[in-house]
Amino acid sequence: MQRKNKKIQTAKGMHDILPPESERILAFFDIAKELAQNFGFNYIETPIIEEADLFIRTVGKETDIVNKEMFYLQGKKYVLRPEGTAPVVRAYIENGLFTLPQPQRFFYFGKMFRKEKPQKLRFREHHQFGIEILGSEDPFYDVFIINFFSELFKKIKLNVTFFVNSIGCSSCRNKIKDKIKLFYKSYVSNLCEDCKRRYKLNPLRLLDCKKDVEIAKSAPEIVDFLCDDCKEHFENVLDYLDESKISYQIQNNIVRGLDYYNRTVFEIFVENEELALGGGGRYDDLSLFLGKKKIGGVGGAVGVERILSLWQNYKKEENAIGIVTIGFQARNYMLKVINEVVNNGFRVIDAFGKGSLKQQLDYINSLKLKYCLLAGEVEVKEEKVIFKNFENGIQEEIYLKFLSKELKRKIK
Repeated sequence: MQRKNKKIQTAKGMHDILPPESERILAFFDIAKELAQNFGFNYIETPIIEEADLFIRTVGKETDIVNKEMFYLQGKKYVLRPEGTAPVVRAYIENGLFTLPQPQRFFYFGKMFRKEKPQKLRFREHHQFGIEILGSEDPFYDVFIINFFSELFKKIKLNVTFFVNSIGCSSCRNKIKDKIKLFYKSYVSNLCEDCKRRYKLNPLRLLDCKKDVEIAKSAPEIVDFLCDDCKEHFENVLDYLDESKISYQIQNNIVRGLDYYNRTVFEIFVENEELALGGGGRYDDLSLFLGKKKIGGVGGAVGVERILSLWQNYKKEENAIGIVTIGFQARNYMLKVINEVVNNGFRVIDAFGKGSLKQQLDYINSLKLKYCLLAGEVEVKEEKVIFKNFENGIQEEIYLKFLSKELKRKIK
């Protein structure tokens, strides 16, 4: 007996991106891209597949990303990238971008992969938009990054708050870890299993545990144990933030889950909600994991799917124009018309696959388009089209040589 074919579906935690959601993603990218370019950032694209060692060295061997969440390929030599910063720094070093005028500014938009349990707005395959500044340790750039995201969320009319902290540098980090371990010593037996492991290997992560929240609230304040240099750096950051009138709060539990961070770290939360949209910080030592030269760096990234779930005021500007034809000659003629229309910034949706004139017009109406261009044998001979406005019912002839000018006047 022939076995019934198993239904093939998307892999667990992955999802198809279909219209209209795909249009919202593109719209968000267009806004973020234009803003990034206006702020002086240049687009960079790194491979989806990277060597596993890139993240084991930089993100940290004992982090959740490396321990639990990476998709390994080919005997664990390669992985699907779980985050964007380490690949950008790798590309910066590998391609000798440190020889160019510094600092260098980059932005990226792409898919990241985390092999974690899928949850609401937490996908195994998801999009991130990120920016990085490499080649400077100036605290001004910490705020430059935060300011960019502040302006981005203003663009899409989302009210956010920045939670900021400093986790110090390599010279004061051990002291900070010792203070945290000393505080948590009496709580170890009551901690969740992840935190019992973190207590030994990565005590800073105890502060951002989502289960032992009440304990973390009473933990020592990291900023109280910063060395003089880190304290001055953080004070400068706070001064810049105050001057910029950016809404922020100092939060002791903001430590970020990646080992490469130092000094300033931040996360972005929607006002009145416990949903983190992204975060980032400074990573001056990350380059030392990949080479011998220390390169100052700071950056941040946001989760696009989470932002889209809250982007309620998105409205597609529907200036698409329907294309309707009568007869074979009109079809060929309309290709010329379409080129003219598209090259002047308008979108077209044709009804070529439909039969009669009525069927074509019904199809255009079903898409709720406001405008339509129509041509038959007469229009082909006279090199014109019929422009129809469905909102007011007005129909008029436009000669092809005046079409671009007339469309720009009629469709604002």
